[in-house]
Amino acid sequence: MIFLWLIPFLAAQVIEEKECITPPLITDFDLAAYSGMWWSLASYPARYHIENSRCVRLFYDLEEDSDRLYVNNTSLRPDDEGNYYLGWSQGYGYQQYSRRAPNLLYVDFRNIFDPDELIRPNYWVLETDYEEYVYGSNCNYNGTHSSRSFWFLGREKDFANSEKFQMLLEKATNDWGLKEEFLEYRNNDNCTFDYIQDE
Repeated sequence: MIFLWLIPFLAAQVIEEKECITPPLITDFDLAAYSGMWWSLASYPARYHIENSRCVRLFYDLEEDSDRLYVNNTSLRPDDEGNYYLGWSQGYGYQQYSRRAPNLLYVDFRNIFDPDELIRPNYWVLETDYEEYVYGSNCNYNGTHSSRSFWFLGREKDFANSEKFQMLLEKATNDWGLKEEFLEYRNNDNCTFDYIQDE
């Protein structure tokens, strides 16, 4: 059974009565090639999505002499007056198991990461060609149910309109159990804004 679990004021998650999938091992995953700017194209509902936001972009900058990504997620967000402003959330992405599972990352916007403390990866890169697309997932299993997220990113904001994207949807459905009816597509058409958020 699959259903959309509603958590008041916090989130909507896709809950399934089965265990999480085993993510693929990408032994040659290249964090440097993965860095740069990505557009958010579509994803399952998530608590961090801002209602009526648009033009969501993710900037991943690989720090020198480190396997840590500086993460800056930007979007255009509505205010109470109906205007849109450019806002952002900043954090870091880490390869907890850089040798054993380089495509399993931990992303934290609280900046309290302790490299000596084992953590559960929450950002699984399932597939990417580095130049056009990436799709990823996260899943937590409590013994009876799993809560799962899924997302697609693209180097170009109109990639979701391409034939290749449709092929990726089909592949993700067949290989990783994507439920397309739960995908929420981003509005990346009008990226003008009225002002920038306060520092």
